[in-house]
Amino acid sequence: MLSIIPLDGDALDTATCGYAADVARGDTPLPVIAAAEDEPAEREQRRAATRAITHPAPAGLLPAAAIDGKLLHGSRTTTGQVFLVAAVTHDRGAILGQRQVPHKRGENAVIAELLTPLDVAGMMLTLDALHTTKKTARLITGPLNAHYTLILKGNQPLALQAAQALLSGTDTEFIDSMDVAQDRGHGRTERRTLRVAPCDDTLFPGARQVFRLRRDTGGLDGVRTSKEIIHGIVSVTAGQASPEHSTPTPEATGPWKTVSIGRGT
Repeated sequence: MLSIIPLDGDALDTATCGYAADVARGDTPLPVIAAAEDEPAEREQRRAATRAITHPAPAGLLPAAAIDGKLLHGSRTTTGQVFLVAAVTHDRGAILGQRQVPHKRGENAVIAELLTPLDVAGMMLTLDALHTTKKTARLITGPLNAHYTLILKGNQPLALQAAQALLSGTDTEFIDSMDVAQDRGHGRTERRTLRVAPCDDTLFPGARQVFRLRRDTGGLDGVRTSKEIIHGIVSVTAGQASPEHSTPTPEATGPWKTVSIGRGT
């Protein structure tokens, strides 16, 4: 007869994510998995190797993690599908911690529970607009002693209007606080322009800079087909994160991943 042994999901997460966090911090060596003879490199390995040559990261980037929620397709519980909120490192994709919530609207309720047990001091935490709240900003820059990159949308209208005002003007006016990156591939061209301006706590708790990211996408003929502009705030100063350290990567798939991450002092 098949016996079912109850498993504490939170305890399993604590053990496995704790190990991943130790590896990410360098406290534990990265496991070495022997590859089969003549086994070709995976697509993501090839892309990472190519990008290291074509788009080398600027020196001094802070260690970073993205806070994001995902529905586990194909999963089932007695109440429905599983939705997890996780802290995932930018460089290796290691999960530092995760919590299960009933649905996407429940993400904010577990942010403190997710982040407080983690050793994220000195790290840059990137979050999408859903988590742009004063409570979360104070948690990150206060007890956690970390930094944040937050996206501004309609849920913070006053902060968004202030950021738009600080960042309005021509590119010439922002020439010393702007970075431009261009890519060509996958049947399209992409130009990403990021400008920054200083701010302070009057705009948002812990805020030190606001940014505007414009992404122009077009065909290989150079004709623009789409434009996207987002605004956000970061809790690091210009001395810790220049525009070069904040330019998005072409592989980024969501605004919480677009802004890279400041350098340490």
